[in-house]
Amino acid sequence: MPEACSEDSRIATVLERMDRGFVGTNVTSRMIALIVLSLNIGGIVAAPVLSTTLFLFQAPAQAQSQEAVGKVAQAITVRIEGATQGSGVLVKRDGNRYTVLTAWHVVSGQRPGEELDIYTADGQRHPVEQGSIKRLGQVDMATVTFISSGFYEPATIGDSKSVGSGSSIYISGYPLPTSAVPSRIWRFLKGDLISNTLTAIPNGYQLLYSNPTLPGMSGGAVLNTQGQLIGIHGQGETDSEMSEQKDVAVKTGTNQGIPIKYALRHAGNRITSHAEGNSHVEPATTSSRLPYATGAEQQNSANAELEMNAIKVTLAEGNYLKADIATEKILLESAKEDAPLTKEGILKLPCNLLIVLDDAWSSASLGKYGLTTQAELLDRGGYAEFELRTSWRKAGFLTPIERSDSIYPNGYFPRKAINGAAVTYLIDRFRSCRQRL
Repeated sequence: MPEACSEDSRIATVLERMDRGFVGTNVTSRMIALIVLSLNIGGIVAAPVLSTTLFLFQAPAQAQSQEAVGKVAQAITVRIEGATQGSGVLVKRDGNRYTVLTAWHVVSGQRPGEELDIYTADGQRHPVEQGSIKRLGQVDMATVTFISSGFYEPATIGDSKSVGSGSSIYISGYPLPTSAVPSRIWRFLKGDLISNTLTAIPNGYQLLYSNPTLPGMSGGAVLNTQGQLIGIHGQGETDSEMSEQKDVAVKTGTNQGIPIKYALRHAGNRITSHAEGNSHVEPATTSSRLPYATGAEQQNSANAELEMNAIKVTLAEGNYLKADIATEKILLESAKEDAPLTKEGILKLPCNLLIVLDDAWSSASLGKYGLTTQAELLDRGGYAEFELRTSWRKAGFLTPIERSDSIYPNGYFPRKAINGAAVTYLIDRFRSCRQRL
């Protein structure tokens, strides 16, 4: 009897986890998981039943009805009340601590000791933990945390790169009171993605969409049709020339958001949790001393850190050509090669160095340059298309004297250490390093 009770308890636990993990997924996904579960219980499959690898059997996410996405959106969207009012999204649960992702401008005005509260969909008030406000890089994103004994399901993280122009998306948030609606009530608004650009835009506002929004919705969720979080709503686009003429902000009708990739790049595990079923699309870190680096990779780390700091300073000054020369130097020294890098040399490059270099380039250029951007461009059309998009093809190349830093195309840097198609080996190495996190 004790064994039977134990098995029943075990099954109940798995079913409970499945139910949480499959919220918003289709029936096929649940059926596959149930088959796997039954096989495990029957002793046919040796893999542990309680492993979170069960979720690897999910079928690809399917588009949900607008009503279904709305229910998810309402559950994960929070109202923020403090020095500035805005919205936010529950992105992680760690015991009784919850992490909220929002726009930096919503919380940047808070002073130490001032009250800042999170209101969840059930109307409960949760004071933000003192000192928990963290800005993410140089984009308009931030995280805050609060403690609660209540149970709230965090958002499922989607892939912001997979959504193209014309795709339907949803914005969720809490507008400020108006004369017609004198309280902050949750709104859920449908629209279309106008552009998902790689072009550098101040504050990371690279998602452009047609969804109508109102003040107070900043920091709210941008969701795809699967109900996955692909961005954070930032602001309405304004026409600076018309605004100057009329001495009042004139909006174009287009709204802007920040892709979720920036949160993953700068916050890493602060906003994701495998144990809770959140997708882990682009893990990242800003540390130059990663925990998975081997002893060999950490050799001469003091010198490498000094050189890396110099590169960051140069990038912050906007001198990309000088930073590219310094990047070449540190890569060649690490590979123990002369220019250009070979495939064999690339395989010797420490993972921590590649990830920190990418973070430095991406952060300084707001996603215009760096290995992540180069990887995205290679995915779009292979190396031949990459050459055209970046102007790496010699026939159309202009020397540095003929260009200013600001007009080098997206994905051009880092360039100097790489000889043509060898960039594919570098990107493969970079990707394998990311997967090791």
